[in-house]
Amino acid sequence: MHFASRDLNESVLYGLQVKERRNRNNLDFPNALAKRFEFLVFSTFVLEEKNKSIEICYTTDDNRQTWSAEHLIEKEIDVFSQVKPNSCTPITHDIGTLHCTATSKDNVTQETLTETDRAAVLMVGLGMGLRLYLAAHIPVGFADSLFQGIVAYADDIFGGFEAYAEDLVYGRNRAELTSAEYWIKHIKSPALVFFGNGTVLAKNPAMEKSLRKGGELRLVDGRIQPPRSLGPLFARRTENASRDIPAHAGKVQPSKARIINSAGGHRYFVETIPSPTSEDETGDPVRTYFRKKVLITTGSASNDASAEAIKAATGVTHQQARIIQKIIGGKTVRQAAEEIGISYNTARNHLAMAQQRTGTSSQLELVNSVTKAIQIAPDQ
Repeated sequence: MHFASRDLNESVLYGLQVKERRNRNNLDFPNALAKRFEFLVFSTFVLEEKNKSIEICYTTDDNRQTWSAEHLIEKEIDVFSQVKPNSCTPITHDIGTLHCTATSKDNVTQETLTETDRAAVLMVGLGMGLRLYLAAHIPVGFADSLFQGIVAYADDIFGGFEAYAEDLVYGRNRAELTSAEYWIKHIKSPALVFFGNGTVLAKNPAMEKSLRKGGELRLVDGRIQPPRSLGPLFARRTENASRDIPAHAGKVQPSKARIINSAGGHRYFVETIPSPTSEDETGDPVRTYFRKKVLITTGSASNDASAEAIKAATGVTHQQARIIQKIIGGKTVRQAAEEIGISYNTARNHLAMAQQRTGTSSQLELVNSVTKAIQIAPDQ
């Protein structure tokens, strides 16, 4: 693979002149560009600079069908690593085949293939050791003049791609970052905000102090190095993540668990920050990769909050608080009932009323809500 040459013709120069004026078009890459260029396939991917590895890759066309292009990109990572920001880079490579398998409403599966030998590439450095790329894959036999036109157009809208990248990392007008920093500032326990494969966006003073002291959580090159029990939360591929996380969630799938006990005795609470952009609307794994999560670490089970603290933080009754305290401590509802000296059905009724009082719809959601309330409650 090598960089292609191009003539600096009038259209290219014009694109360079107006590039900065098009920096806030709110284009949602890559779907908006795929709609404009119906004959192209676009890849958006995140490259980790140090290891030159792909964090996430999403390739789509004008019908929002998903294509397989990661194999081609991985083969040419060294060349992509040389791409510079602030302009579109034309690239040529050996012919590669992209695949798309789509299922119609009639459940008929159809595979589409396209051969590509060139790409128009945009890159934005995100900091934190990450780069965001947009590659327009050019079909074999594409006219050089049309290829140059695509390069010029991509150069023209580079500012829009920068805005898209900033939106992914920080939220529109940095709203997600501001909200996250404000939220964790009021958490008494060590807390941080991360996305993707453990990239840290913000952390509170308690977490700063905890990281300096050393322990289960470490920060290496801006990324969380978690204990083994937290590994699946930072897995590169969700479907390959281990599903043996110990969690106090009954038979709830561990992948949905929010409270996790580590082998070292610490308890971790993970909460996804709501995003104004619905993943269901975009179906974009890149946006999913950038979804922000809050990680809170608390002491061992011996330091659990008292029933009085749970009652004060949430407004539940004392008996409800006692049951919740037992469940947070790792007991089942039946075990909690036996230790308190009430029947199993009575304990279940108390939990149901606690859920109603806290506006939660499940035992797991109740425990998550109570844990969070305790963490952000003011000191007594």
